[in-house]
Amino acid sequence: MKKFFTLIACALVAGSAFAQNEYKDPVELVKNGTIKYVPAIKTDLSNYPPAQLTSFVSKEWVTGEQVQGTPRVVVDPIDAANWANDEDGRNLLNYCIEVVSRDAPKDPVLDDDGNPVLDDDGNPTYTVQNIDAWDSRFFVVLPEPLHEGDIVTFSMDIKAEKDASGISTQGHSEPDAYVTWGILGNINFTTSWETFTSEFTVGAYDNGEVGAFAFDLGATKEANKFYFDNISVEVKRIVQEEKTWTNIMINGDLTGNDMRCFYSKEYPNPDPYWSEVVDGVIAVNSAAKVSQDWDSQFWIRLPQVLPAGAKFNISFDYKASDAASNVATQCHEEPGNYIHYSCIGNFNFTTEWQTFEKTVTVPSQCDGSQNSGGYLNNFHSIAFNLTTSKDIVYYFKNFKLEIDVNDLAENDFPEGDFSKDVVTGITSAKAAKAAKTIYNVAGQQLKSLQKGLNIVNGEKVYVK
Repeated sequence: MKKFFTLIACALVAGSAFAQNEYKDPVELVKNGTIKYVPAIKTDLSNYPPAQLTSFVSKEWVTGEQVQGTPRVVVDPIDAANWANDEDGRNLLNYCIEVVSRDAPKDPVLDDDGNPVLDDDGNPTYTVQNIDAWDSRFFVVLPEPLHEGDIVTFSMDIKAEKDASGISTQGHSEPDAYVTWGILGNINFTTSWETFTSEFTVGAYDNGEVGAFAFDLGATKEANKFYFDNISVEVKRIVQEEKTWTNIMINGDLTGNDMRCFYSKEYPNPDPYWSEVVDGVIAVNSAAKVSQDWDSQFWIRLPQVLPAGAKFNISFDYKASDAASNVATQCHEEPGNYIHYSCIGNFNFTTEWQTFEKTVTVPSQCDGSQNSGGYLNNFHSIAFNLTTSKDIVYYFKNFKLEIDVNDLAENDFPEGDFSKDVVTGITSAKAAKAAKTIYNVAGQQLKSLQKGLNIVNGEKVYVK
């Protein structure tokens, strides 16, 4: 018999960022990895034990009604025909899965009197109904979900009773639970056995992880019989070095004076300033919405610029003076310079302290290119849009931000006076012109004032 299904899951332990490019320790994970079912008599050919087909699901029309469940194993029609002529050859029979699709239903075209409308040859005419590509389906169910970054090689032998082109594929978490489209590309069936192969790298999908492949056999909208054999899924899982996390948050407990990591904006003040701290807690006053959700904001400014794809662990405690739901976050460059939405998710504030903990991947939109607003997409700040329909005070404390020690950037921790001892305000450019020491908010010393926020002799100076 032919080998029917094998899934090889390989975890490669690497000594560097990526593992060696090879497979190790292939393990037979799918029940019924090889079909070994030889019936005693010809009439038993369709009685394959369903318990051994847990890796496969079919949605078909073999009975004239749509039925979804365990697929049927049949003898390859060519072998069946040969066996009819020579029963002694039955041990050479090839078993495969058969899935039946249907013709799109047709409605007769009637005239005003209810009589069939005939074509030029005197035959009744019909209007063909539309059916979805997923009207008939075949699923390959994996024993475990695929992970982001997995390199997958899929192959199978296929043929059909009639040629069928453009059969689409999807990734599902389980049969009929859609995750992503086109995961294996489109497939063309012919009346002869051919081997279809596809290799791809698993991405991050908004709808979850892929645990099954779906084949949309109803795409041709006509009756057909599809055959599947020798299905194989090989997974190469490249394991990165174990990360050593280190906390890089500056003054995360809010007991010191260094406030370079925390900025606020309270309406109607249009500009970010260092957050106010009282008894180890940051409080941000948000007036009822006048214009935009970002009229009042709070920023966690990361000590380092993180590139797209970088991962970090972040945690903090939060509450509010009143309930506030769906408070959105954004990726910013410096506070106020928008890059991308949905940074660390949306928040529901209550009057009780809650702890937020999450491992975050920097979105690909923060890749260093320019966006429509002209800002350089260097992710440096997490923004909270605090404005709602009512006056609320938001509270934050106990900040922690961890990155892998191997990702620590040199010279990315700014030097300068970032203490909160000086009263925040907007100083005129004229008064600041005579200052001896000027820094930007990143801690870089400047020769002269620049547009935006400057730190002059420890005082904040805003230049329009």
